[in-house]
Amino acid sequence: MNLQKQILTFIISFLFGMAFAILLKLNYKFIYQENKVYRVLTTFFFVMIHIFIYFILLQKINSGILHTYGIIAIIFGFIMQYFVEKAMRNLFAKVFKR
Repeated sequence: MNLQKQILTFIISFLFGMAFAILLKLNYKFIYQENKVYRVLTTFFFVMIHIFIYFILLQKINSGILHTYGIIAIIFGFIMQYFVEKAMRNLFAKVFKR
C-alpha cells in the first residue's frame, strides 16, 4: 500500500475514533437503563453498527485491510476527543463567564 493510502487510513481512523467517543457519550443514557435486555441490545447494536461503518470506510480506502496503526489511530482519536472536549469546556467557561 502506498504512503498516500496509509496516511488517509490513519486520518480516517483518527477521526472515526473521535466520532465514536462523541457518539458513545451520547449513547450513555441508553446503555445505563434499568432493563438489562434493552441495555444489552442497545450496546450490541451500537457496537456492531460502528464496526460495519468503519469497515465500509476501510473498504473504500484500502480494500478493507485493517492495519495495527489504524487501531492505534482509533484509540488515539478516542483519547484526543476527551482532551479537546475538556479544552472546549474551559474555553467556553472563560468566554461566557465575562
